[in-house]
Amino acid sequence: MDSAEISFEHLIKLRDACISNAEDLLNSAKALIDTGALQVSYHLAVLALEEMGKLGLMEVKYNLDRVAKEREFEPDIDDHIKKLFWAFFSIHLSGHKIDVNEFNSLRGIASQMHKNRLDFLYVNVGNPVNPRSKLTLEQLKQVIGLAESRIGFEKAQKVKEPTAELDENAQWFVMAFEDPDKRSSILNEESYAKLTELQSFRKWIEWNRRRYEDNQKELRNLLDEELAKTPLDEIDNAEVEDSRRLRE
Repeated sequence: MDSAEISFEHLIKLRDACISNAEDLLNSAKALIDTGALQVSYHLAVLALEEMGKLGLMEVKYNLDRVAKEREFEPDIDDHIKKLFWAFFSIHLSGHKIDVNEFNSLRGIASQMHKNRLDFLYVNVGNPVNPRSKLTLEQLKQVIGLAESRIGFEKAQKVKEPTAELDENAQWFVMAFEDPDKRSSILNEESYAKLTELQSFRKWIEWNRRRYEDNQKELRNLLDEELAKTPLDEIDNAEVEDSRRLRE
């Protein structure tokens, strides 16, 4: 992907193209159901979600490129799992109301959905059966429903050029997902429980940032304490060595 900043006009063109292509993919997925090729239908529905995730990533990039930052946000739009993740979570950054049951059902769904897609799409040489036999119509309809919901949400948005910059917490959250250490501190049971309690995605981001920074501060303090002890330890060791030599 070109690393140059994208204009608002380009973002609008990208948005229209992603939505249009996602609808084509989803309609094709539905049309294949009657043929029995559920595995191909599943794959197309997942691709439709990926297009929505790509759009989410690029919208975030556009907003981050408008503010001063230490390093650019260059999303890997070839990363299937990352695109699926953003297909679900980018709507929360736009203020989508938190539904606890929805959130709990989506935890880990990006990686599992990609794993299922590969399992359903190809013949396993160790278990050579038609992949369609591994997939149920219910599983397929769940993914199609998610894609319909995500596309419908995006089409309902009124698009206008942003005038307000992303706040610092939103910037931190986006960049945190590029850092494995920070990402693991966000995607855990304690964090999920806090989101359920707060019922606000933005307050949850602020809480995660504060918790991570407090933990880092505590670790630095502990390290400073250990470093402060080092000179004393060296002195004590020297005194012990001098005493040993005197006894000899």
